[in-house]
Amino acid sequence: MNKQTAEINELLGAIPRCDTRYCGRGCTEAEYQEAVHKCDRLVKHLGVDSFHAEVWENLGWHYSAVSNCERLKVYSNGEHSYTAYIGRWAEHGSTPKKAIEATFRVAEFERAAIVDLLSGLVYRTT
Repeated sequence: MNKQTAEINELLGAIPRCDTRYCGRGCTEAEYQEAVHKCDRLVKHLGVDSFHAEVWENLGWHYSAVSNCERLKVYSNGEHSYTAYIGRWAEHGSTPKKAIEATFRVAEFERAAIVDLLSGLVYRTT
């Protein structure tokens, strides 16, 4: 995209596209619209009152549903494959909700292990 085309797109309120000077992939409007559509479906599936959409470009258009508290993110890895992230924990599932449930299970298991480790621990400074 040359400078004049970029300026025209900006004036027309066009959706930003990949600038081939930076990554060279040449992302298209159709790819962007597909990512937006899939992200909207994901957010609706998880609950529009609890999640919002994020769509970005990085060698192609990508998307995730992000919880309103910003601590839970769900990504699509393609058809019937999702990854949910909560802090440092990430797990996969065949549906968005299964990925979230798996991630919560692992995080809860580790939290319980940490509580067990710390319970009864005596630490004194002298």
